[in-house]
Amino acid sequence: MSFANENRAAREYASSALGIMSSTTITNPLDVAKVRLQMQAAAQLGGGECSRSGLSLSTIFSMICREEGPSALLRGTGPAVARAATYGGLRLGMYAPIKRQLARQYHFREPEQLPVFQKVIAGMVSGVFAQGLTHPTELLKVRRQVHPGHGYARQGVIDIVRTMLAEQGIRSLWAGVGPAMTRAALLTSSQCVCYEEIKNICVDRLRLERSSFSTHLSAAMVTGLVTTTITNPLDVVKSYMMIKRHGTVLQCVRQMLREEGLRVLVKGWSASYLRLGPLTVGIFVFTEHFRGVLGLDSI
Repeated sequence: MSFANENRAAREYASSALGIMSSTTITNPLDVAKVRLQMQAAAQLGGGECSRSGLSLSTIFSMICREEGPSALLRGTGPAVARAATYGGLRLGMYAPIKRQLARQYHFREPEQLPVFQKVIAGMVSGVFAQGLTHPTELLKVRRQVHPGHGYARQGVIDIVRTMLAEQGIRSLWAGVGPAMTRAALLTSSQCVCYEEIKNICVDRLRLERSSFSTHLSAAMVTGLVTTTITNPLDVVKSYMMIKRHGTVLQCVRQMLREEGLRVLVKGWSASYLRLGPLTVGIFVFTEHFRGVLGLDSI
């Protein structure tokens, strides 16, 4: 690989990391609410309010502010931003280089000419690699965001790591990595490919400017809706495994369905979309900006 290509790959990683870090910082309170909604039944918080089923998003927000103070909505911001810099930068930053490699391998002049299924493959590969490498940062973020009645929430990040290593060994840092990697593959492929395709529709059929905010907003909001619907069931399973450690994925799913039924798979959907919608907008708007600053073409 030439120096120019290495430099380009580094700039793509940097623009993605900066874009996702900026968006993650803004939307972290919604991520806290989403985790709390998903863990109402799973956390088993000794009969506390958060363990009751049927709480709405607005109730979760008011409960957190009333019982823990508004600052609790920032819980887990540190690990979340660290994760954005690593996982986020890798999963989006690797997407374009993988597309270019596929284009060369299959003799396409431009990566944009690739069929949709090959773009999906590029997104899945980048998502799986990024998630597998950086999964411990996601685990720490989730365990910091649970209700303060849970033991993990009362510990700092270093203390959580020490406790996990002492109790279960280094493998505990990759608890739930299976569904997390599946989710990352679906998230990255659907997010990147959907954004690209909808952006093309906005430009080709609706005659919007490719670089305009309205184009970015329209494409990103639809993308957020699609990716939330696709990834929410896996997001719920991943969160359950990270907190309750049910063993295998199938054992976790069986217990979830036995306790709450099929509706558990859409638990937290509204919070997920309210977070993933703005997060997706922020990711692509900020990333497009940083790509311009760093001399890269638009996504």
